Amino acid sequence: MACLFLMSCDEVPVAVAPAAAPVAVPPPVVTQAAVAQGGFGTLLNNARAAAGLPAATPDARLAAAAQAHADDMVQQGYFSHTGLNGSQFTDRMRAVGYTSCQPGENIGAGQVGDLAILESNMASPAHRRNMMFPGAVQYGLGQAGGMWVLLVARVC
Repeated sequence: MACLFLMSCDEVPVAVAPAAAPVAVPPPVVTQAAVAQGGFGTLLNNARAAAGLPAATPDARLAAAAQAHADDMVQQGYFSHTGLNGSQFTDRMRAVGYTSCQPGENIGAGQVGDLAILESNMASPAHRRNMMFPGAVQYGLGQAGGMWVLLVARVC
């Protein structure tokens, strides 16, 4: 029996622009071609395109911070947005030189493969909201063992 877990965390935007209206997001458009062509990024961008949103772009700094947290959770045997050193995802983003006006973190455990983590995230309103930030968005995905960390950030 597989156990799947998800946790989402986001922060209130610090930008002064008015918040965008919520986006109604249809189910992700998943094709075998999307899975074969680029994995998670392609799947994420198919879902964003179906919602009328621009593509999210990968960011190496976010990927490094996400991977470090996934590795730490596996090595230290825990599942949390808060690192055992007390760090929050925004601390880990700043540590790699990344700042954003609307960051978010989704973590998951037990999903097998890019499609499974995307579907799990899309099925959760909080996770979906993070992946469907309006406007220009960057992301970084980390995976270690059965742990997944997705950092997303609206570009200011």
